Amino acid sequence: MPIDWRPLLDSIRVSWKDRGNNCSRGYVNINCPFCGDDPSFHLGISEETGRYTCWRNDSHWGYDPARLLQTLVKSRVKALALIDSYQTTYSPISFDAPPKPSNDKWDKFLLATESPRCVEYLRDDRGFPNAEEVILSAGLRWTPIGADAHRILFPLYNYRMELCSWTGRAATDSTGLRYRVNPHPDIESLVYTDAGHWGLSTSTGQQMLVLVEGPMDALKINAYKNMRNVLAVALTGLAFTTGRLNLLKKWQPIHTFLCVDEGVPIATTEKIRDSLGAGMSVTSIRVEGYKDAAEIPHNEINPWLQGVIREASIINPRLARAM
Repeated sequence: MPIDWRPLLDSIRVSWKDRGNNCSRGYVNINCPFCGDDPSFHLGISEETGRYTCWRNDSHWGYDPARLLQTLVKSRVKALALIDSYQTTYSPISFDAPPKPSNDKWDKFLLATESPRCVEYLRDDRGFPNAEEVILSAGLRWTPIGADAHRILFPLYNYRMELCSWTGRAATDSTGLRYRVNPHPDIESLVYTDAGHWGLSTSTGQQMLVLVEGPMDALKINAYKNMRNVLAVALTGLAFTTGRLNLLKKWQPIHTFLCVDEGVPIATTEKIRDSLGAGMSVTSIRVEGYKDAAEIPHNEINPWLQGVIREASIINPRLARAM
């Protein structure tokens, strides 16, 4: 059961903060007790899961709040007593309400339509003929300054559709790395998808998920599909964590399509499928003739989706009724 960290930390006279530098929504930050010389609240504690992570030293992390509290109060018995006294009930966002993507740093970025290069990159280099409309629909951002300068910024959500961080795709050759991910303690539990499409797809009760690797893959599918009960979700890598499993459990899709890039070993695909559990209806799919879903021409997205759904409906008859 989650812990009410703020009054607990007050009771043992440990300073904390939940806004400003190094802080993320849903986390309480303290000076890292494992570092010993942390000057600026680098250890973030998840209010929901109790997982803690230090932004200075990524070896300082864990899931056991008793270990963290024992380090703070120098007593295992007292640590366990504190946990017992300050356990609470965590109330997740209702799935009956539309998601409210809000993040103070994210809200300061400009819409990517403000950058002619971002629009040109999506339209001419990545095959989005209506690039400006896609940017506005997906809410993609851009900034001319800072570490994320001149990148197309994609929001990253946790399984309750709270905007926690972002990843940026370089729109120019001079930007350096193709993707830059804004640091977050639970970055491997976050995904990219289109919040607006999420609301439509979950309202049908017949949702199908297409899990892809990169945000550009998900953007292409969500922008040009004509089936509102299909939602593409980018894992931003192939790590399948507890947070991402919770995402699928909360969304309860009638079927999940796992679409990985060309060249990904079959063993990797099978490992992800196994992690989803025996009760999950999953089909592995590839994009024939293209490296990944982002390379599919926009006018071929729907025929491709209809084909993979029709084929999967042989083993899952509910898909035929959902098309």
